[in-house]
Amino acid sequence: MKKIVCLVLALCMVFALCACGGKKEETKQLIVGFDAEFPPFGFVAADGSYDGFDLAMAEELCKRLGWEFKATPIDWNSKDAELKAGTINCIWNGFTYTGRENDYTWSDPYVDNSIVMVVKADSGISSLADLAGKSVMAQAASSAVDAINANESLKSSLKEVVELADYNTGFMELKQGSVDAIAADLGVIALLKKEIPEAHIHISTQTSITSPAAALAYAAMGASRLVLARELRLDEIAEIRAALPDEVELECFVHGSMCVSYSGRCLLSNAMTGRDANHGRCAQPCRWNYTLMEEKRPDERYPIEENDAGTFIMSSRDICMIEHIPELINAGIASFKLEGRVKSAYYAAVVTNAYRMAIDAYAADPEGYRTDPRWLAELCSVSHREYDTGFYFDKPMSDPKLCSEKGYIREKARLRSKQASCQRVLSAKTKTGLSSALPSATS
Repeated sequence: MKKIVCLVLALCMVFALCACGGKKEETKQLIVGFDAEFPPFGFVAADGSYDGFDLAMAEELCKRLGWEFKATPIDWNSKDAELKAGTINCIWNGFTYTGRENDYTWSDPYVDNSIVMVVKADSGISSLADLAGKSVMAQAASSAVDAINANESLKSSLKEVVELADYNTGFMELKQGSVDAIAADLGVIALLKKEIPEAHIHISTQTSITSPAAALAYAAMGASRLVLARELRLDEIAEIRAALPDEVELECFVHGSMCVSYSGRCLLSNAMTGRDANHGRCAQPCRWNYTLMEEKRPDERYPIEENDAGTFIMSSRDICMIEHIPELINAGIASFKLEGRVKSAYYAAVVTNAYRMAIDAYAADPEGYRTDPRWLAELCSVSHREYDTGFYFDKPMSDPKLCSEKGYIREKARLRSKQASCQRVLSAKTKTGLSSALPSATS
């Protein structure tokens, strides 16, 4: 019997497991080995029965296939021995795929394993930067711990990372003030809202929220802020805003690097350098230079060229929405996200200051608001790729927003000539007025 690790979408389970485990008629019983100390996914209930989200999904699968379901709690460290001995024929728990690609037969994921930070409503913490000097709790040996350890800048800014046995203990610690935040998988949201109803939950852009239906699903889970996909137009964002309760906020990227992958879900950096983009450590290999090589002629390399400057098939422009503050606010965006990975503190200060001044100016006098050209001039003075308005006014399929020249625009001495280029790119866009306005916005 092949080893099966079940991390499957309910609608795909039949196909995934049939493909992984052999013919349906040969598999009449699914014996699921699970970690009994991993609530809410799998645990032993007070009455001695086996319960949890993973087990419920596995049991429903068996009902649909007409199989017999059996749950067996195991020592997680002995899972491979249990599989080899035949006491179980399936592992149904979430664990890391990377490095184990050939160890098991894998099915498709059914849980988005995004990591969220849970804080008290009155904590004043609204971003990862606000966690500097704070204590963060995570369940021991969980993907949340791995995510924190992989994000060196985040980990170094924290006072400590407290690893506890389970999330129930963590919720108690959060209530008592022993820790400032909890790092948790998306699947913990339901349990969290039960234990700490007032908790604030932010959903990452990597969940690719692109429709009112998806936004409402996360809102129903208890999310208080949704970071939308970068591929949305302003009218689509306004549609999502209109469908949501007023208390659910929207956050969008308005400035900085545009990932060539959908909603930043890129594995290229991890594959080529071991630096995981999904943990905030992207090496940006999409912006490297490449040549073409035939495998039997390794010494003969040929340039890949779109024009005299080179090729830009993976190199995206930078978003710059400084000239469209009213449209962003009127679309219902409550929080402006400024992308700044692999950037200096100076860059962060200049960009944040420019957008802070623009937002404050609009809030003070919406009717008389005018874009100050000095804001764009300052943004053009820091290191950046060609500026563009992203997909706020264009569809990704019609304009992929790729660069047309190599390298970064860096030197202030070149500001006069380069600023003209900035002006041309940004001013070419048609400004759009949207009526579903929010009264204010925050940076």
